[in-house]
Amino acid sequence: MSKLQMLLWTGALTLALTACTQQSVAEPTATLEPIPNTPTAEIVIVVASPTVPAPDQCVVCHTNKQSLIDSTAEVIVTETESKGVG
Repeated sequence: MSKLQMLLWTGALTLALTACTQQSVAEPTATLEPIPNTPTAEIVIVVASPTVPAPDQCVVCHTNKQSLIDSTAEVIVTETESKGVG
């Protein structure tokens, strides 16, 4: 017999013998004890005071009608290139 066949037969025989043996059940070695009630940290909820949002400068500027009138550029009427002889 070759070494491979001998190894296979030995493995199969070992497997067959170990399958037939009585398996022992390991008994637990540690005992479970309840954890004593320990005080926990107190949770404090802090309510922040409502903050007033900063005014949006775009809205402030564009809602001021007099400021809009003062800042407008004058309309300059010019002739376009399509007018006239050419």
